[in-house]
Amino acid sequence: MSQQKVLIGCPTYESYEYCIQDYLNAVKTLTYKNYDLLFVDNSKTDLFAKKIQTLGANVKRIPWHEDVKKRIEISRNALRVEVLKKNYDY
Repeated sequence: MSQQKVLIGCPTYESYEYCIQDYLNAVKTLTYKNYDLLFVDNSKTDLFAKKIQTLGANVKRIPWHEDVKKRIEISRNALRVEVLKKNYDY
């Protein structure tokens, strides 16, 4: 039986730059190996997304919105689309 496919999705923006490396290091310690990691960056510019890419992680950029709740909603919906599109189990 094959392992179930998992997407670890993380909405983020430039204010979390201080902890991005720690987050990546923590994900690398997972013993379950059938997962993909995707950051959804909703920063005002694309600089943080570029930094995430230089760290070897996948990132999807979405437009900035002043309303924090709207940014989170759009980020989570982008992750949902990814899960459905690529047939993740979780």
